[in-house]
Amino acid sequence: MSKSQHIFDAACKDRLAHPLANGGLYKVREAADRLHRASRNIDQLIAYHHNRSGLPFFTSCSWSDKAPWLRGALSDIPTRLGYEIMPGLRALVYDGISKEKINAFEISINSQLKAILSQVDAVFNEIKSGISIEYKNWDSHRSLIQSALNSGVNLADDIVRFAERELSLHEVTEI
Repeated sequence: MSKSQHIFDAACKDRLAHPLANGGLYKVREAADRLHRASRNIDQLIAYHHNRSGLPFFTSCSWSDKAPWLRGALSDIPTRLGYEIMPGLRALVYDGISKEKINAFEISINSQLKAILSQVDAVFNEIKSGISIEYKNWDSHRSLIQSALNSGVNLADDIVRFAERELSLHEVTEI
């Protein structure tokens, strides 16, 4: 089993002990926001890497603890997918979306979920001997970790759009 799949499965198992009884859309939006913030923090790290001026103020870490924070941000992707995003999708039933539509949508995004976990594994493999490859990518304003974060954000955003579309259909009333 891959590292990201192991993290994802452990997060799913942890969620079983604390099931979502409501607020699926809220939970997915919350997880997406956390991944968005981590991605923006990487933007700040890259900007500071290039300028090295001003105060190194970041929303989630400081310049000195960037390496452990980056590794943690990478691990956070499968954790959020397994503990918040996918359970949040399933909890949309409490927001008023039918279980059948949720199941069909989950099947349709399953390949996207697997691709994200594979992407996270590829980044884990790239940085296993050291985080310096990530820093080298910053020279050209790229980030392997940010790319994986953004894939997680895209999945969460797809779920939010699905939920909003389905919920707006429930608001249509006949005269």
